[in-house]
Amino acid sequence: MKTKRISLFIALFLCILGIQAQEWRGFLELTAGTSPAKSDINIQNKTFSNVCNPLSFGLNYTMGVQVIPQLYAGAGIGGYTALLNYDREYGPERVFTALYFPVFVNARWIPDITKKINPFVDLKIGYQMGLDLDNIEIGYSYSYDSGRQCYIQHKNGMFLQPGVGVRFGRDSAFNLGIAYNVSMRREFVCKDLSQQSLPIVERISKNYGFLMVTFGADF
Repeated sequence: MKTKRISLFIALFLCILGIQAQEWRGFLELTAGTSPAKSDINIQNKTFSNVCNPLSFGLNYTMGVQVIPQLYAGAGIGGYTALLNYDREYGPERVFTALYFPVFVNARWIPDITKKINPFVDLKIGYQMGLDLDNIEIGYSYSYDSGRQCYIQHKNGMFLQPGVGVRFGRDSAFNLGIAYNVSMRREFVCKDLSQQSLPIVERISKNYGFLMVTFGADF
C-alpha cells in the first residue's frame, strides 16, 4: 500500500510540474561516503562492540523539469549499500548486509545555468525500502531450555539527503559536491530457535547517517 501511494504521489507531482515546465533535465549522481562513529550493540546479554559503517556507495537518478530559471524539481530512484563493521568474540567482522532503494522527490537550485561554473543546492526526500543480502548471523545465546540466534536486517523508512556542490558546464555539465544521507536504518533482532515460527524475542533499531562525496552529471 505504501509503495502504491508513493508511486501515485510522484506521478501527480510530475504532472503538476509538467504544466509549466520549460525544460526536462536528467541528473545522474554517484555517491561514496562514510559513517565512522562507533557504538556498542547489547542484545541477549551479548555485546557487539565498535559497530560502525566505514564505507557506503550508491547511485541516484532523477528526471526533473525547470520550474523557474533557477529551480529544477522532479522525481527519482536510487540504490546503495553500506559496509558494516563490528567486533565479535573471535575478532572483527565486516559484511554488506543489505541493499537500499530510495524513491524520492528532488529539488535542485542552480543560480544561473548559462554560466560555465555554478554552485548548486540539492534536496532529496522520500521513502526507502531494503533487500537483505543474506541472513546475517551475529551470535548465539543459549539458556537451559532454548537457543536464540541474533541477526542483522534492514528496516524501511524515510529517505532524506541534502547536498551542496559545484556544477561545471552549461547545456550539459559535471557536478561535484558533498551530501548527507540522514537515515539508513538497520535492525538487530534475536529469534527463538526452539519455536517453529522463530518469534522475535528482542529487537534493537539503529539509524546511521553518511557523509558522502557526490560526482555526477546533468543533461
